Amino acid sequence: MTEIAPQVYSIRQGKTKVPGVDVSKQMVDGETLVTVPTVVEVNSSNLTISNPAVNTTALTINGKSVPIGQAITFSVEGNLQGRYLLEAYAVSSEGQDIGGQVRLNIG
Repeated sequence: MTEIAPQVYSIRQGKTKVPGVDVSKQMVDGETLVTVPTVVEVNSSNLTISNPAVNTTALTINGKSVPIGQAITFSVEGNLQGRYLLEAYAVSSEGQDIGGQVRLNIG
């Protein structure tokens, strides 16, 4: 199941941002992401996406502490103003395809 993250990330044209997608609500106790995540643009192909990874330290996303192995991070850069929707997903230790969508504004 893919959920849209509540946060909206914003960056300036030509800058790089490292968003985090919290997928912990989709997991059972002790479950973690175990594959290198895939991150794709849903509504365009204008962005440069690199370095997809599973968090190796606890992260704070949208004011919530997300445990190790339960968030997806990546770098994103864009040179065209607009609103974008990205999807990030990976396979968990329980064999589930787990992911989330995040919104990005470039201005």
